[in-house]
Amino acid sequence: MKLTQQVTCTSHQPPAVVSPGEVRVVGGPGGYINTADSPNVRIHFRRTAAGVVTVRIYDLHGRLVAHASKDGSAGTEDDLAWNAGGIPAGVYVVAVSGGRIDKHLRVAVVR
Repeated sequence: MKLTQQVTCTSHQPPAVVSPGEVRVVGGPGGYINTADSPNVRIHFRRTAAGVVTVRIYDLHGRLVAHASKDGSAGTEDDLAWNAGGIPAGVYVVAVSGGRIDKHLRVAVVR
């Protein structure tokens, strides 16, 4: 089973308010991504320097399951959309780097 997917670069919804260098994952109440309710996840971030921000999502075995990159200027608040519907329930690591951001967040996907 091939799990690697592309995270979609979108600007359809206004991003959540995040501070410079902050990353926020929004996908469901209580911090869980419940794909039965909605598989759509938004990864919000604000660059502190111009450049490409790369988002990689790994399972706990270190396998890459999704990835995307987005370019922008310093101070730009941005987001990426991830459809988590095709992955098994479990804990995943969202790694965000670039634009002077280097963050790793854990997210739980439930069914």
